[in-house]
Amino acid sequence: MALTLKEQIKTLAYLASKPSLLSAYLSFGYGGYFKETGWERSFLKMAPVDKEGRPIPWTTYSYTAFIADRLKNDMTVFEYGSGASTAYYARKVKNLVTCEHDKTWFGMMKKNLPENAEIFFADENDYENAISGRNEKFDIIVVDAIRRVECMMKALPYLKENGILVLDDSEREEYTPGTEYVLRAGYKKIDFWGMAPGQRYNKCTTVFYKPENCLGI
Repeated sequence: MALTLKEQIKTLAYLASKPSLLSAYLSFGYGGYFKETGWERSFLKMAPVDKEGRPIPWTTYSYTAFIADRLKNDMTVFEYGSGASTAYYARKVKNLVTCEHDKTWFGMMKKNLPENAEIFFADENDYENAISGRNEKFDIIVVDAIRRVECMMKALPYLKENGILVLDDSEREEYTPGTEYVLRAGYKKIDFWGMAPGQRYNKCTTVFYKPENCLGI
């Protein structure tokens, strides 16, 4: 959320009175957390990238750090919602399938799709059923678009026995019914809180898993 001019002036006055705090904040951009994670670059570019400029998910940094070394080149991923995460997962796994409800965004993504990725258009009014036409099961299903509760419920039969489900922005109360549904189905969860690329607020990305899972949790 952008600060008003009055709030900006008040903030600058406060920081001017706390030089050590101001110095600490500035250090984040020059060699600290913001630089190391790519947050600064993401903020300026208005797109989620790492410090090298490569696309990463718009999930929390804690989640991305957790899953980075657990993604294997024999895994398959299904995404509800395409974006920078599509390129990120595709360069780490065997195959990726993603569905998109926005026609303009679909067209843009299709032009820049990695070779091991597939994208198809899905009706926004029946979005959760986009996965129904797939005659396969996936190691990972990511829910990060519209109709998330419905997508979570629909996704479970399409997970492998050791598959995991990922929900971004899981702190939002409207997704609670989906979370409760997945937990009742026998899954456990880990909440990854923190900042996300270029964003300034605390959010959460959640991984749902069973005791025997592809991530070795």
